[in-house]
Amino acid sequence: MNKLIPGALMMSLILVSCGGKTPGTDKKMGSVKFSVTYSGDPVTQGTIQILADGGKAAGGELNDAGEVYLSEVETGNYTVCLAPPTARPNPEGGPPIMPKKAENVPDKYYSPETSHLKAEVKEGDNEFTFELKE
Repeated sequence: MNKLIPGALMMSLILVSCGGKTPGTDKKMGSVKFSVTYSGDPVTQGTIQILADGGKAAGGELNDAGEVYLSEVETGNYTVCLAPPTARPNPEGGPPIMPKKAENVPDKYYSPETSHLKAEVKEGDNEFTFELKE
C-alpha cells in the first residue's frame, strides 16, 4: 500500500471539516449562528429561514436561548425571516398540535418581502444577532 494515501486522505478530511468548498463542487460554504431577541428576551419559538436569489435557502428551529446553528451554508447574501413553530405530534394520537405564532415576533418578520433582516454568509464561521422591533 502506498504510504502517501493515508496522509492524503487525512488532509482531505481536515480540509472538509474546516469548511471551505464542498467536495466535488466550486460552492464555498460557511457555518452560521443566529441569535434572535425581542425586547431583550430570546425568541424561542419558530424557525429561522434564510433565502437568496437563485433558490438558495436554509433554516433551523430556534432553541431555548433564541439561537440557531446551521452548517454547510452556501456563501452569499440572504434575506432572513422567521416561520411559526412547526406542528407537533399529538400525544393522544389525534391530529397534530398546531402552535400559534410566537407572541413576541412582529408579523413583518414572517415574510421575506417585509423582513429587513439580511445576512452575508462568508466562508468559515459567521454570527448574526438580530433584535426584532415593531
